[in-house]
Amino acid sequence: MCAFRNAKLAGKTFERLTLGAAADDVEMNGLRGVTQGWVTGTARPVHIGRTTQVWQIDMTNDEGQLTCVSRITMAVVEAK
Repeated sequence: MCAFRNAKLAGKTFERLTLGAAADDVEMNGLRGVTQGWVTGTARPVHIGRTTQVWQIDMTNDEGQLTCVSRITMAVVEAK
């Protein structure tokens, strides 16, 4: 699930910016196990600043039940 969260977040980050970003802090809370079916993740920006970004990622199962919540704080840096 972590890999899914990070891939979804990275895609959203680079859609909005032509800069690089480095994870500064990652929090993740697993709320419900998933053993079959699909997990859908929705990333939304909480804060998009010049030097930092904060994203909230909610993951749900096929029934729409929340399975995991995550928040990541990222430092925005110029791409080399």
